[in-house]
Amino acid sequence: MSHRYCRRDPAAGSARPTHHDDARTGLNPMPRNVGCSRAFSGHALAQYTGSCFLGRSDPPRANAGSATSDGSDAEVRYRGIFDNVPIAVWEEDFSAVLDLLDEIRAEGVVDLSAYFAARPDRLADAIRRVRVTDVNDFSLGMFGTRHKESLLGSIADVLLPETGAALIDQLVALWTGQRRVESETVLRTLTGQRLDVILTVAFEGARAQRTLASILDITARKAAERSAQLLAAIVESSEDAIISKDLNGVITTWNRGAERLFGYTAEQAVGRSIAILIPPDRQAEETTILDRIRRGERIDHFETIRRRRDGSLLHISLGVSPVKDGNGRIVGASKIAHDITERKRAQEQQTLLVREMSHRIKNLFAVTNSVVALSARAARTPTEMAEAIQGRLSALTRAHDLTRPGLIVTPDAITRDTTLHAIIHTVLSPYVDARREEERTRVVVNGPDVPVGTNAITSLALILHEFATNAAKYGSLCLPTGRVMIDCALDGGDELRLTWQESGGPALQEPPGGEGFGGQLARRIVTGQFGGSVAWEWQPDGLTIRLMLPASRLAG
Repeated sequence: MSHRYCRRDPAAGSARPTHHDDARTGLNPMPRNVGCSRAFSGHALAQYTGSCFLGRSDPPRANAGSATSDGSDAEVRYRGIFDNVPIAVWEEDFSAVLDLLDEIRAEGVVDLSAYFAARPDRLADAIRRVRVTDVNDFSLGMFGTRHKESLLGSIADVLLPETGAALIDQLVALWTGQRRVESETVLRTLTGQRLDVILTVAFEGARAQRTLASILDITARKAAERSAQLLAAIVESSEDAIISKDLNGVITTWNRGAERLFGYTAEQAVGRSIAILIPPDRQAEETTILDRIRRGERIDHFETIRRRRDGSLLHISLGVSPVKDGNGRIVGASKIAHDITERKRAQEQQTLLVREMSHRIKNLFAVTNSVVALSARAARTPTEMAEAIQGRLSALTRAHDLTRPGLIVTPDAITRDTTLHAIIHTVLSPYVDARREEERTRVVVNGPDVPVGTNAITSLALILHEFATNAAKYGSLCLPTGRVMIDCALDGGDELRLTWQESGGPALQEPPGGEGFGGQLARRIVTGQFGGSVAWEWQPDGLTIRLMLPASRLAG
């Protein structure tokens, strides 16, 4: 391979590069504008130093006239580079290693890598044969010593077990006639510190006795790479969506958590506007977020709603931080989105349960008051009144047992199927004194009976309980003359139509101003659990409620 070394042309009076083809050196050509200057790049020394000295395998001869002076000048230039370059440079003698390789070749070995892998003792022998003959001053600080002699001799003191692969690469290169080899490996200082390095070795001399090794410390760079890789692994394995975007809101990175949360792959999301995740009524949020990011502000625990690829909405807690470049300039934002949909549902459920508990307590007092009032009107003696109240409260307890699980479902709450008519009579029994003939017509149920399965009993009882308690507080059942007529019908075989008609109660001047909690609860169960519908019709002579439920949902 062609290389250059510095030789002064007597006729020209200046140094000029001259080409030589030498199978013993693989050094790259010296750049014309570099020459042998002391400003020469440190890591390039192993590639180009032969241009000044090592390219000449034979030392300068004393009787060579101008060539002697030329050789001395080259040596001076080389020493200037060697001693002052800001990189560790070692001179090593591999001649004894070549002797070992000759022996191995004589044994008929063809694959040297496999040989050394199988014979670690011969690799150790090769390592012992490498002799360090000189190191530059930069090496002393890098390897933790003030004395050059500490690094001369064997290279074993700076090797780690992982260095073996790079050493085998060097030996294979020498074996195959290559004159330069470079590899990333690890070494250790004399104080035991681990160094990540790029090790470049140029074999010089007939027997590689003037080998030059440059050692570039890349420990900080490798640590940064490992940190970046660790961070990337953490980001990729995170359950949260981690997204980065530029100051225009264009998505630049998208982790797997974002794929799972929002339904877009990285290929589908990167390069598009973050607005694809924002519902139309919340687009202004992004403008506000970007304005704050441009001012260098962080946004923590911002709860909002975002949209999945399929159009469904989810509640998220959003954290946004500015992203800065190497000059400290804000160039974008990093967003972490945590799905809080289940937490929001739990909060809503908790709120609903608290409201239901409050509603039931109020209803209990109101119904009890109604029971006492009804019993007092019909009773002729205190004993009869006490018996009537006791009977009605017992009936109220049985009805309440049907609705007790409410929104808190327990597996042992209801253990058997029943029928629609049985639930109606149980729920309304506190308002009817079955011992009195005139009381038996206060509640009339007409139409076919249908089965009600275990899973539907509590919910249906809760709906009817809401109807009954409202009638006892404000409607027909709050007066002795009040009546409730319940008509059941099956439309089309599967649609149960239940009509609740009140009469004989207080005259209704106008419908209520808004739907109370009981009505909201009933509507939620009817539409949410049963997939049915419910409507209230307020008439002067009484309330009519029309309830439509799939019979199959009741029986299931």
